[in-house]
Amino acid sequence: MLFFYLKLRFIQAFKAHYPLSVSLMLSALLLGCAQTPKAPELQVEHKTPSWISELPQENSAFFAMGSSDVMQLDNEAALKIATENAKNALNDHIQFMLQNVSPSKPNIDDLTQDDLEQRLRARVRQNLTYPDIAGVETDSTYLDPETQKVYVLVKVDKLIEKEHLMRRLTTLDAQLGDYVNSSQKGSQLDQLLSLAPVLPTLEARNQLRNAIDKLFGEVPELPNEQMALMMDRQITKLFNSMIISVDALTAETEKLEPLLVEALSQAEFKVSARRPDLTLKYYIEMDKQAEGTQFQVTLTNDIEFINRDSSTFATFNQDIHENASTLPAAQQQAMLILASKIKETILQKIEAQIIDVNKLNFER
Repeated sequence: MLFFYLKLRFIQAFKAHYPLSVSLMLSALLLGCAQTPKAPELQVEHKTPSWISELPQENSAFFAMGSSDVMQLDNEAALKIATENAKNALNDHIQFMLQNVSPSKPNIDDLTQDDLEQRLRARVRQNLTYPDIAGVETDSTYLDPETQKVYVLVKVDKLIEKEHLMRRLTTLDAQLGDYVNSSQKGSQLDQLLSLAPVLPTLEARNQLRNAIDKLFGEVPELPNEQMALMMDRQITKLFNSMIISVDALTAETEKLEPLLVEALSQAEFKVSARRPDLTLKYYIEMDKQAEGTQFQVTLTNDIEFINRDSSTFATFNQDIHENASTLPAAQQQAMLILASKIKETILQKIEAQIIDVNKLNFER
């Protein structure tokens, strides 16, 4: 009390002699008190926050952490980098969850997806992309005083992310209508090539629907559920009913036809003398050599894939080399490799059709 009393008497006495100076001094003091100091952007504690070693587990939000070394940067620049790293980590985490949901098997009664269809769908899923997450917020920041490393914890509200994913799912469901006019004329292969461009939309829709169920425990109802099931069923039906035939170009190469047909059958192709959807006009020359205890077989191939309308669907002319302890084993293994190459050629052509149609017609 005595200190404040003496201070007041001093100001009063000073004011009596220097009234203007005292007014300026008091104004400066008042202005200084009125300015609220800027809150620090980085939290520095003596104890390291628990979220640096283990992310928070909450039912209401997804979390991720990012970091950056201060080093030659200032705190603000390091904080910006750490925040961006945290957002990228959160986005990668949710993208991973979306892309690694086990694909559901459509309810298509007694139909089973053959190997060719399964491979195509798997490749389509590998190329799926999802929009980045929305509504990311910074939850906490920390500057380690010893290591001079900045840590940032970000989060996104699960309800916001669910709404974001639902909007994307609704868009995919509506996109199915773009493919309802696919052709139902021509061979099974022609019809498949017409309908196959819907696969990226179908697979993304199915995968996102399953992800929402897994992440939020809710299976959304969609207007085009029946349309999706019908398209899935039709694609599987077309794959299952596609017939391939073989046609040797020379009498010499025709001797290898039993081996070729057997290999194609083991590769799950339906080879028949019935009216085919695709004909393999082939010339295959087999060279056999014995090298010690091993037999080497070389297949020189020239194969043209012919559509039902006599147009060329694809070609294959790659040599195949295979070794085995017996000649029959080397021949069989070489033919199995050839059958696998034939399947890969067909897959690549269907994939190209999917990409070209969607890019040309829908810019997708």
